[in-house]
Amino acid sequence: MAHELDAISEAIGALRASARSLEATLARHCADDDARHRENIAALGANNAAIGALTATLAPLVQTVASMKPIVDSYQTTRLKFTGAIGVVAVLLGMVGWLVEKVIGEAVRWMFQGH
Repeated sequence: MAHELDAISEAIGALRASARSLEATLARHCADDDARHRENIAALGANNAAIGALTATLAPLVQTVASMKPIVDSYQTTRLKFTGAIGVVAVLLGMVGWLVEKVIGEAVRWMFQGH
């Protein structure tokens, strides 16, 4: 029976040592998590500052683009109208060419038929 008590006592001692080791590991893990959290917060703060600086730097460009937008839109509309007009002129010239070809063909045929 004494031998069994010694074995139980040794098992309890081993469990206590494991519990202390686990507590130390958990404490170290928590400290590491806290340190990573602080680093992440600092990095996010730096990112926010950089984004703010970039936004401030781009603000004049945004205003310039906003003021140029109506000009560019007008240019695009004018260009589309011009392209459409060129297309209409090309179709009309094709129709006139076809009509002239028919008239000349009929005139030549009429001349050679002896009329």
